[in-house]
Amino acid sequence: MTPRVLITGGSSGIGSAFAARLARDGHDLLLLARRGDRLQALANDLATEHGVRVEFQVVDLSVEEGIAAAEQLVRDSSPLQMLINNAGFGTRGHFVDVAAHKLLAQTRLQVLAPMRLAHAALGPMIHRGQGAVINVSSLSSFFPARHYASYSATKAYLNALTLALHEELAGSGVQVQAVCAGLTRTEFLDSAEFSDFNFNSAPSWTWMTPEQVVEQSLAALGHGSPLFVPGLHNRALVRAMHTPGLRWLLAQAVQRAGIEY
Repeated sequence: MTPRVLITGGSSGIGSAFAARLARDGHDLLLLARRGDRLQALANDLATEHGVRVEFQVVDLSVEEGIAAAEQLVRDSSPLQMLINNAGFGTRGHFVDVAAHKLLAQTRLQVLAPMRLAHAALGPMIHRGQGAVINVSSLSSFFPARHYASYSATKAYLNALTLALHEELAGSGVQVQAVCAGLTRTEFLDSAEFSDFNFNSAPSWTWMTPEQVVEQSLAALGHGSPLFVPGLHNRALVRAMHTPGLRWLLAQAVQRAGIEY
């Protein structure tokens, strides 16, 4: 079986940008997401344009049945060349005001699903001596913000898992990365929770496209830290937020401007 790439949340945003870039490079793909129409259209377009095999499965990774089905797909798809854990959604508001069922769904989608899919994928990768797992994280993993308690916590888990796996996989030929994206122009903010989000509160130069995030992520894979922050401005922000004295000043400035990562 030809090694291929499995991407969760592959129907839009960073997930579909990964799919387009990897198809262009000649990789066969297996795309997972909830929206079958979007998946089918993307699969047809990529297969026609790049001459690669693109399969898809409609899976909801926010429920146990979906996670179990995706685990089986990973096992059946071995050998995987790459696993990209991208699926996710945001919750916004004071922690106690967010519905408990949304918090549970978010935890399944952004903690349990990536952990279990990585667990299923890594054994065969280690046996082959090659492969990669990319976990799509967020700048908020470095500095949890009010209104995003659960979201920040799930992304912090991805960072911690990635760092630990990086140590365990040293010398195995298998690479891991958490790509900690900042403001990115995707459909992520097209939900009821973000209906009053002010896109103009952040300067235009702070926004990245999904394609920019993907290009920088793949270029950095296997080089330097397994926690990769795309965008020079985002890396500068992370360094500043970890500098004593600057963190509080920057946090205050960000809140006054209404900018939320």
